[in-house]
Amino acid sequence: MEIAPGIRLVANRDPDGAFPETPELSLVLDTPDGQVVLVGCSHPGIERILESAHAGARSVAMLVGGLHLVTTPDEEIDRLVQALHTAWRVGAVAPGHCSGEYAFAAMQRAWGGRYHYAGAGTVIELPARAGRD
Repeated sequence: MEIAPGIRLVANRDPDGAFPETPELSLVLDTPDGQVVLVGCSHPGIERILESAHAGARSVAMLVGGLHLVTTPDEEIDRLVQALHTAWRVGAVAPGHCSGEYAFAAMQRAWGGRYHYAGAGTVIELPARAGRD
């Protein structure tokens, strides 16, 4: 749903979650350098959210927010980090609260200088251009 030019909301449900009838909203900013996708806690799964944002057809300059990985097995986090970096071509990441320490470290290794921690009070400047490896 476009709420203003270049600003969209995408809604996804988590059918196996505590509130399957309640959609989780994510904000997508369309920029000349790609999409900036801002998520809350990613209960439906970040790949489902990116799919809803049409990330396969448009590049993702930056992914910001909680990724709901705190209890996810390390092997699945490694798979997801690899997928976000290569298959989804996410240019920069700023994971938050529910992503978990292992995911923070894995993403920092994968994105290097394009990794930003999205903790409470952190200010994240959106890049004019999202670099890629």
